Amino acid sequence: MAQNTMEAEPYELQFDPKKSALLIIDMQRDFVLPGGFGEALGNDVTPLQATVAPTRRVLDAARLRCAKNSRAIGPPRAALLIF
Repeated sequence: MAQNTMEAEPYELQFDPKKSALLIIDMQRDFVLPGGFGEALGNDVTPLQATVAPTRRVLDAARLRCAKNSRAIGPPRAALLIF
């Protein structure tokens, strides 16, 4: 069982990549972009847009290294941020 270590708060995280999953939740346009539901609730969604590029890099790295099955579950594709 190969363990990897990742810097995290409040302490380092040890994990086995073969038994781990990457979950990316609520990266829909409706939550992240102006004019969507998040903004309609009165939230400033501008800072959230800075999360898209780093999230994309993590997703791409996971797909290259270890993700055997990746898919979007939820609303129609048109509602999702396309990375």
